[in-house]
Amino acid sequence: MTITWGQYYNGYDDMIIEKATYNIIKIREKILELNKKLENETEVCKIAQIKELIDRLEMSKKCIIYYYGLYIN
Repeated sequence: MTITWGQYYNGYDDMIIEKATYNIIKIREKILELNKKLENETEVCKIAQIKELIDRLEMSKKCIIYYYGLYIN
């Protein structure tokens, strides 16, 4: 894995970028898992709770991508 000039300038090495990328992948997997769980849920309270969790994970994902300057589709 190679790092960008901006990542190098900010003091990030390959290991840090690799860990951040791995975390993004895990967050995506959890979001997909929660979306599947949401499809099967009928209880209004649980639906709201799952949506809130998904929103938090999406925000975390965006923060990690921005903070580390990752280019992930």
